[in-house]
Amino acid sequence: MASLVSSWASQVNTVPERYVVPTEKRLNVNVPIGKEIPVIDLSHPNSAHIAEQIIKASQDYGVFQVINHGVSQELIGDVLKVCDEFFKLPIEDLEKYTEEEEEVIGKYTEGVRKANLRILELMCEGLGLEKDYFANELSHIQYIAINLYPKCPDPTVTAGAVEHNDGGVINLLLQELGGLHVRRQKDGQWLAVEPIPGALVCINGMVLKVISNGKLESGIHRVATNSVRDRISLGCLTSPTCCGECIIEPAKPLLSETNPPKYKPFSYTEYLKIFF
Repeated sequence: MASLVSSWASQVNTVPERYVVPTEKRLNVNVPIGKEIPVIDLSHPNSAHIAEQIIKASQDYGVFQVINHGVSQELIGDVLKVCDEFFKLPIEDLEKYTEEEEEVIGKYTEGVRKANLRILELMCEGLGLEKDYFANELSHIQYIAINLYPKCPDPTVTAGAVEHNDGGVINLLLQELGGLHVRRQKDGQWLAVEPIPGALVCINGMVLKVISNGKLESGIHRVATNSVRDRISLGCLTSPTCCGECIIEPAKPLLSETNPPKYKPFSYTEYLKIFF
């Protein structure tokens, strides 16, 4: 039988030792669903209203969901199907990706890129910055992370991803199945992000927190495994350029005598070396 990327998990009844998380770092997989995590309609005719919602959600959670973002439900279905088929390929066939499949991924990332930039413009409106503040080098890079979390015989002893922040600007995440947890800023309570068909989860990164001088939070998140079925997620992360000296610092228009900079300027290239 060919060696399949996603088949090994169905053949084990216990979590392999190398995937067992120390007791003190284990996740509570039964956290409540965060019904209060905002779901923001990007098609609302009043951009100021959308911007206000985004700023509030970014302060309370560093995370929110968006709908009517311009990426069709049909394309979302297609990209999930392509990813599912990819992870079912024999390992020796992984490089034999067809042109049709690459076009599907390309169309999806192009659509999400537009949504990312639209959200950044709305954030600028809400912060009082020029709408193109994040254009060019601050949003030069976009990369996609396609993750498979195989179904797990015992989700209580392992983690799909431990607690962390993203190092870039923002990440638009597609999750077809629950498992994403976010930490509420005011009290540290973990909440599960409800999977809503067609919605994308926006997770703010550390760079955004610095540029906003701490006004917007970076979304602290983690991923729990499940024992029901494999979970696939697609993250499209927008980041500053890694070439040259892209300096990250609080936006000067936001600073004043009563709001001095909370962070020193730093090179994004050097920051990445420390982050990773």
